[in-house]
Amino acid sequence: MAFFFEEKNRLVIPNWRSFSNTSKIGELNGTQKIEINKNFKPEIEDIVDGWVEHKTIGMAADLIGVAIVCNKQNDGNVKEAAKFIIANKELCNKELIDAAKSIIEKGKDDGTKLDATELESFQERSNLYFVYQRISNLKSSLRTNPKNPILWVEIARYYSIIGQNEQAERAILNAYYLSPDNRFVLRAMARFFAHIDKVPFVHDIIRKSLVTRYDPWVMATEISLASMRDRYSRFMKSGLNMVKSSDFHPFNIAELNSSLGTVEIQSSLKKSRKLFNDSLISPNDNALAQAEWISHRERNLISVNPDNFKIQNDFEAKARDASEHGRWEDAVNYSKQWFLDMPFSRGAILFGSEIASNNLNNHDEAISLYRAGLTSHPNDHSMLNNIIYSSCLINRLEEAEHFMNRYREQYSDNSLHHKICFTATKGLYHFRKGYQDIGRDLYQQAIEMASEAGQKDLASIALVNYIREEIIAGNHLDEDFKQKIIELKENTSINTVKRIIGDIENLIAEKTNN
Repeated sequence: MAFFFEEKNRLVIPNWRSFSNTSKIGELNGTQKIEINKNFKPEIEDIVDGWVEHKTIGMAADLIGVAIVCNKQNDGNVKEAAKFIIANKELCNKELIDAAKSIIEKGKDDGTKLDATELESFQERSNLYFVYQRISNLKSSLRTNPKNPILWVEIARYYSIIGQNEQAERAILNAYYLSPDNRFVLRAMARFFAHIDKVPFVHDIIRKSLVTRYDPWVMATEISLASMRDRYSRFMKSGLNMVKSSDFHPFNIAELNSSLGTVEIQSSLKKSRKLFNDSLISPNDNALAQAEWISHRERNLISVNPDNFKIQNDFEAKARDASEHGRWEDAVNYSKQWFLDMPFSRGAILFGSEIASNNLNNHDEAISLYRAGLTSHPNDHSMLNNIIYSSCLINRLEEAEHFMNRYREQYSDNSLHHKICFTATKGLYHFRKGYQDIGRDLYQQAIEMASEAGQKDLASIALVNYIREEIIAGNHLDEDFKQKIIELKENTSINTVKRIIGDIENLIAEKTNN
């Protein structure tokens, strides 16, 4: 049976995009004492002053990043900075060069976006040849600029996309050693080490960093990492003082307000509501997604409509909103865009594929999503189990068997929850192969394991899956099972159980009519 995506607590962990896209979104701009204008857009004067005084690659990169967000690409200083980057392109990575070109040739599509339906394009772009070619190019740039931390972060990102986490870890640590107080490096590190479940390691680094005391972007990250460790952040008080000050533009403290609001909800709904509302004055996509998530969890806290915000890369927020309102196809398409924006995002795949499978009964779509997700997560138990489950339901048994073999290689490390799900999934596989006795025994094992562990919901899901398979196999349904179906239908609140009971009733009706 399928392993269901349960997101008990979303936190404001930074999104990890290329340097170019991060710059375009504005997350690398200056933070201190930016005057708030009527449109709540970041100003560039503080960055311009730095550029005029120190004409370096770093200052040029900061300037063009803010300029794109502010729609001030035509500013003379901005164009000068872009031309400076092009003139010194041997010292720059491809992403920074692309950003500079977008300033010089405003409006030109940089080709970084993929369509919502282009999972095949992702597969093509993420194959080993393409990725290793990009990594090779980046390493060639390192030979002329070996101390460039951005290049190392980009290398780490590509390795992460194809699930080669050991190589990615070495690269991201090289970036950190070269630039331990770089916001882009620290936030990329946070996302990567959270991605590979090494939160204590990266949290200790960011907690001790001097920049965390002064940079709201990094402080927001530290607070969220502390929450992942079930700790109260030492920066909570400083963060609350920071968001109350007039020293920062609302965009630059959106994530900080969001992180603070997520923690404060445990003690004060009033404080949390104020912080979340402030996070939405000028949010980035991460703050918007967090507000959208919390609005579903705490119905009386805030109301969020993502369509009211014109921000880039808001795919996660829109996927969640579409799901909440039962717009299932929109939810799946936004999930694809969410994943294509961040191709190592496990949440995007599980979120979209579960809707495709459960709400749309589109197992081809679910399988397509899982296959894409396995690029970055080749040994993910949930994805492997679910792709087997969906493949069996549409009788693609050779495909199911292929992924069962991959799953077994990791089986010994599974939690009880995974073991229950996979045991039931094996039962489904054997039923569809015609080995009903084996399938029946496996389903009964899954039901017993779940019951003994007190996981009644899992036991109910395994039971209705099992009953469905008995009916499909043409077997007689005894009165005990019929009574259990009636009881479950009357008492269950689990949508999956309700849906499968509906399938069972339809199967019984078809057999009766025939």
